[in-house]
Amino acid sequence: MSAIRENVSRILAELPEGVALLAAAKTRTPEEIGEAIEAGVAIIGENYVQEAERAIAAIGRRAQWHFIGHLQKNKVKKQ
Repeated sequence: MSAIRENVSRILAELPEGVALLAAAKTRTPEEIGEAIEAGVAIIGENYVQEAERAIAAIGRRAQWHFIGHLQKNKVKKQ
């Protein structure tokens, strides 16, 4: 089992009922994000529009996507 799968499994097992895990994907590859989704992550948070666009193009809508942190005004129209 990979480190990503092990970490996700451990974290999900520790969460109280009714609490959802949002995994921050900053600087992670689409392959790593996909592995986290396969391990049970249902919500992905991304800091940068450009990185989110690449990851969503590769992964699709297998998870919910959220922007985390500050979004620059010039990037808002890309949503």
